[in-house]
Amino acid sequence: EEVPWEAFSDATGLEKRFVVRVENACTAPELEDDEEREEILRDVGDICSAYASVVAVEVGDAVTDEFVPIDVSFSTADEAHKALQGLQKRVVGGIALSAEPLR
Repeated sequence: EEVPWEAFSDATGLEKRFVVRVENACTAPELEDDEEREEILRDVGDICSAYASVVAVEVGDAVTDEFVPIDVSFSTADEAHKALQGLQKRVVGGIALSAEPLR
């Protein structure tokens, strides 16, 4: 199944990134502590790097219920698609991760 990816420009506007939004990875209270926040971002990046090369990992801007999304960037649509497929089957801390292309 082909996912219609939308490329996002990075801060310089020169490079494109393909972003997968990971849901159910952390809660808002977990992100309040800077050290824990960095550990969560690193852990999500490590999980995603099992599928493809990660360009960046950032806290998403939308909060759903108690969970905060994590946006993971990849340099190609192919890499983002591989990560998306792998993440759909991942369970972390007894909670199933959810992932979708960020549009």
